[in-house]
Amino acid sequence: MSVTTGSRAPGHRSAATGGRVLVGNGKQALALVARRLRGLGVRAVLVPAYRCATMAAPFELEGLRVRGVPCGADLLMDAGALQQALVVEPGAAVLHCETYGAAAGAGLRAALRTAREAGSAVVLDASHSVLDRAVLLRAGAGAAGTADDGATDSSRAGDGRTAGGPADDDGPWDVVVASLRKTLPVPDGALLVWSGEGWTRGWDPAGDLVGRAPVDEGSTALGAALAAAVARLRALAPGAPGFGTARLEVCELAERHEDAIEEALSPVAAGEAVVEALGRAAGGEAAWRGATAQDLRIRLGEALRVAAAPSGTPRGTRGADAVGAGPGRAPGPALRVLDAPWSGAVAVTGRAQALTALAEDLSARGLWGPALWDGSDAVGGRAVLARPLDWPGALIAAGRSGAWEDLGGEERVTGWPLVVTLPTDRPERVEELVAVVVRAAALG
Repeated sequence: MSVTTGSRAPGHRSAATGGRVLVGNGKQALALVARRLRGLGVRAVLVPAYRCATMAAPFELEGLRVRGVPCGADLLMDAGALQQALVVEPGAAVLHCETYGAAAGAGLRAALRTAREAGSAVVLDASHSVLDRAVLLRAGAGAAGTADDGATDSSRAGDGRTAGGPADDDGPWDVVVASLRKTLPVPDGALLVWSGEGWTRGWDPAGDLVGRAPVDEGSTALGAALAAAVARLRALAPGAPGFGTARLEVCELAERHEDAIEEALSPVAAGEAVVEALGRAAGGEAAWRGATAQDLRIRLGEALRVAAAPSGTPRGTRGADAVGAGPGRAPGPALRVLDAPWSGAVAVTGRAQALTALAEDLSARGLWGPALWDGSDAVGGRAVLARPLDWPGALIAAGRSGAWEDLGGEERVTGWPLVVTLPTDRPERVEELVAVVVRAAALG
């Protein structure tokens, strides 16, 4: 079925012209979207096969069928696979996630736009790209209820980068959700922004919020405690007295915080502590963290190319070409950086041995990235791809470990790609991060 048709939370704006609301966490933001879709008669939602374990749960709880769409080498939904899925599930909603900061290419953007024009509700999860979407940060930081001034993101960002969806007219979606704690120093919180057009016309998600309960206050308090523990850990050099104890404290609090967020299901307004922290973060935090991510990505790519090239290979030769990747040739480098224009995450993928060594080394140094999707909820569980992610025509779908199928001349890989994300808030340790990744690649 197509969708062409309470109390005020911090940052709420009138639904008459679209608006924004700041809620407790990302799952709550998606729950509000799922509730709206169910009320409009939508019965299915298409999501990336490679996704966060909690992404589908809010839709399933509202009774919507969740169908995974195979992904390409960029770990985003494959355009052709999305088009095919919409034939099977006409009118299904589409949840597009900018995984690890990757941006949809021309083909996927066209498929999303076509779906929207045909009546499907299209939602963007910008959790990994929120740093580059200045209008979203301003929406959250202006959470005292100040109305937007109507300027577009491209006119105010100052860096020429373009946001999507309600932020401007370029994105083929009417709703953007963004979990904030993955890339910003906030205890929890998520932003929900809607256009006020199409299926969001007349929608007021703030009216569905309930009062904050002890589970919500507890989640926020644990987030604050985790931030304090991270600060104590950062004050210690690896191996210094007390470093091991401080590291274990961070790991314990992080696990407790995740568990608390899982229990905080009912959509509530974000706490004032989150609003204040976001206001501070939306200043210089996003800019320097984005610059750190871009610097790290560029330096890693160059270092891995040099490390993978045989002795005597001219500088600048692509490592994959130098080693020889593709049909009938040896596999490419043990590790590679996923290509992404946004700053929210720097992700590394490759062979299991190298990635395992990398994750263990980073953890021992007290360095953790913003996301870890281990595929524990996927059919077939956690698996390593049988061939590199950049194999021509590769599609990724949850399924048997490392299995390949020939679908009318197109090879499809099933399984769960292993990915390690790197911290983008440690500019003083960029050189160390590059060295750690290169060393792990040598073990692959």
